[in-house]
Formats: sequence, structure tokens, C-alpha cells
Amino acid sequence: MSELKKGTTSRTEYFRMITTSGTPLLTAIVGSLTMAYVRDRSSIVSSIPAAATSEGAAYAAYKALEVVSGGALGLYRADYPDAAFVTGVDKVILALTHPLADPALKEYALVDNIESDSFTVVTSNATALGSAQTGINSLYARLGAPVGASASVDVASIQTMITSIYARIGAPTGATLTTDVASVQAGVTANANAVSSLHTRVSSVDTRVSSAATQVGSTFTGVGSLAVGVNVDRVSSDANAATNLYRGVLGTALFTVGGGSTVGIMSLSALTTAAAAAQQFKGRIVTFDRDTTTAELRGQATDILSSSVLGLLGVTSLTNAPVSGDKGVIT
Repeated sequence: MSELKKGTTSRTEYFRMITTSGTPLLTAIVGSLTMAYVRDRSSIVSSIPAAATSEGAAYAAYKALEVVSGGALGLYRADYPDAAFVTGVDKVILALTHPLADPALKEYALVDNIESDSFTVVTSNATALGSAQTGINSLYARLGAPVGASASVDVASIQTMITSIYARIGAPTGATLTTDVASVQAGVTANANAVSSLHTRVSSVDTRVSSAATQVGSTFTGVGSLAVGVNVDRVSSDANAATNLYRGVLGTALFTVGGGSTVGIMSLSALTTAAAAAQQFKGRIVTFDRDTTTAELRGQATDILSSSVLGLLGVTSLTNAPVSGDKGVIT
């Protein structure tokens, strides 16, 4: 009895049909054939097949035809359904019948594994063993040949080294070395959390410092660069000095020279204290900035002889006529 693996699919069988008189059954109409199968302790299942399109046609359940190429007299192809070979029984009988011929039968033992499966397993295991051998050879190449007389001697040497290391690090504080490692890990985690908390606080302080720096000026380098809005309530611990300084600043007017000025007449284009009356600034002192445009006027001062509401100042003659853009203060 031949064997088939349980669960076989798309099974095509070939039967030689012999008439009741002992001659090959030729040119039988496919519709006159009957395909059937019987599984162990099961009812027979039969069906009239349909004609396959050709001898080389793809599998199709319950299709059949007479094979005529090559002179195969009385040979018929039949495609049996997959249900004939499913698991659940150990044997199946296939049958192809015709009213003018003796029944053609084939019996198969249905098995879990066939010989080719065993070969595949053996081949797979052989491949795995070969791979394992390669790995062992690689390890051997890295470790080298035994230093001692045998591998067991080397293992004993390693054990001695481990004992020495154990003596240096001491016995586990906890129940096991694993417990100690877990304890160290917990300590590391706690320290990491503390560092993270400290970093958060430092970042908070940095944010506040940055905010304060923004409030006192983005280029804070000292008192000279403090932005407008900083209040000074004492100078050398003297509150009156701060008030006097404030009052003195209020009495100072900043100016910018316009065009058309001479050594004795200054035409102003800007003045922080606008002229509201003629002679308003008469008797005051004009002092040019140390970085004013005209180099000869830097730091030079002169008195105001007259002033007008149009921004003209009559002054004691300067060494040079101011140009547009020269700046200074009136005190």
C-alpha cells in the first residue's frame, strides 16, 4: 500500500481502465465515468466528473479525461477533491468506474509524515549541527587552546580567579549578589533623580536671572549699562545725593544741531526741552559731546547769549561752526 501525507491537496491520479472483456477502454465519454473515494469507516463519496480541457490542464476537482498522447491505451486522468485526504482517518480508497469496464481502484495509507519529510528534518538538523560546529570553532579560535593540560584544568583556574575576585569585593550585603546589584541600581536611579531635580532648580534660577537681566538691560555689564527704569535711591549711602542728582538731570537739555549753523549761531534740529519763550536759555552753557561729529568741538563749551522759540541759539564764538548731527547738552 502506498502512502500519502494527510492534508495532501490538488491530487491528480491516473487509472488504466479495462473492459469486462479484457480490452482497454477507449474513447469513453467523460460523463459516463464515475469518480469516488471511501475513507476509513466512512460512506462512499462519488461524483460524475466534468471533462478537463487538456492533458496538461491545471488541477480542478472532479475533472477527468482520456490520455491519448504517447499511445497510453485505456489511461484516464482524474483529479480528486482535497476532502479525500484530510486528516482524521488512516486510509482512503480511490475509485474510477465505467459501465463497460471493471472498477479501477487505488488504496493509500494516510500518514502524518512521509519519507521526504524525514529527509527534510535530517537535512535541517544537519545544517543546524554544521552551524553549531562553526560557532564552536569560532569560540575555540577566540579562546585559544587550553592553557593547562586540559579544559578542566583551565576551568579550575577560572574558578580560582573568581574566588579571588569574590574575596576582594566581599560577600553580598543582601541575600544574593543579584539583590546587591538591584540595590546599586536603585541608588544610581535615586542619584539620577536628585541630579535631575537639581538641574530643574538650576534651570529655574537661570530663567529668573535671565528675566532680571532683561528687566535691567539685555547687555548688562555694570551700572553704566542699566536700562531705563532702574531706580537709584542712594549715592554713597546718601539719599539726598540721589535726589540732587535726579533734579540736576531734570535741568539738563539734550540737543542735536541742524543745518546752517555758524561759529556764533547754532541752529538746532532737536531739543529735549522745547523752547517755549524767547531768551529761555540765555545765560546757560552749551557743551558738545565727547564723540560729537565735529572733532574740534568735542568737549568744547560756550555760553548762550540769546535764544529763540525757533531753536536758534546765539553763542560766544566757537572755534568751528557745528555741522548737522553734532550733539551736546545745555546745562
